[in-house]
Amino acid sequence: MADICLEVKNLQTSFFTDRGVAAAVDDVSFSVENGETLGIVGESGSGKSVTSLSIMRLLQEPTGRITGGEILFDGKDLAKLTQKEMRAIRGNRISMIFQEPMTALNPVYTVGRQIAEVYRIHEKLPKRVANKKALEMLSMVGIPSPEQRFKEYPHQLSGGMRQRVMIAIALACSPKTLIADEPTTALDVTIQAQILDLIKDLKDRLGTSVLLITHDLGVVSDMADKVLVMYAGSVVEYGTRDEIFGNMLHPYTRGLINSIPKMGNDNGELTAIEGMVPNIYDMPSGCKFNPRCPFAKSICREKRPALRDVKGHKVRCFMYDENWEKEGGKDE
Repeated sequence: MADICLEVKNLQTSFFTDRGVAAAVDDVSFSVENGETLGIVGESGSGKSVTSLSIMRLLQEPTGRITGGEILFDGKDLAKLTQKEMRAIRGNRISMIFQEPMTALNPVYTVGRQIAEVYRIHEKLPKRVANKKALEMLSMVGIPSPEQRFKEYPHQLSGGMRQRVMIAIALACSPKTLIADEPTTALDVTIQAQILDLIKDLKDRLGTSVLLITHDLGVVSDMADKVLVMYAGSVVEYGTRDEIFGNMLHPYTRGLINSIPKMGNDNGELTAIEGMVPNIYDMPSGCKFNPRCPFAKSICREKRPALRDVKGHKVRCFMYDENWEKEGGKDE
């Protein structure tokens, strides 16, 4: 049996506000093996980032908190650990690259100090040794003139360099699992490719497992071993990269893949998924995707489908129920 690095079981994360209780993550399950890359995709508002913040236990409590499920890592349920216990794991055994390094990095400390701090906190190294290792990390992530950059502040670096600093901080302690949440947001195409190649190279070199959260299906098809498709806080399809891209089953997954620009499309038009992701406070009854689904039937509006095994991978859709035609009734 493959060695599971991280396993999430039936995760539930809710936000408690004046408007009511909003289930941002609703019954999400997946696993990541050692050295494997899992791509998590979906539109904005699908629950991707909240899932990653739940794993890292970085939710703004008490407004946002985990209300159910398990997050199993190294034999421990992270959902049940104290904040002190999580601080020993966070940034050490599990690290995260955030979407926007300019807001994630501390503007009043040099980047060298911020990398060195990881070694001083988690490995208890003296300042001189920590600074030396921080310089080595700057070189490892491809930053030119690391001795100079070590003394500079985040605002003095380009967006690509700031992202490399974030990666250096995340990988400083050779974590077992790396969560990359939109690691190439707001970067130009050339820098995007460099950052993704860097993550791939470091993953292969260090044997790190990666959770890659992105809107870019092209990136997922290139880097991921498995793909998790999320919609409105739930998993709608889950399988290997070849299963998802070669035999997509859920109408939402089809919509995402069909919306990718294709060579030879002379009319210049893109195929779009009609409608919007539902409001977190006003989810539709039945299948959450039914208001936007071209195949929806009455059963889709009345009941919520379960995540089931179909043709080798998992999908949450009534279309693959043997009683689909009979139970579904007529199209509306």
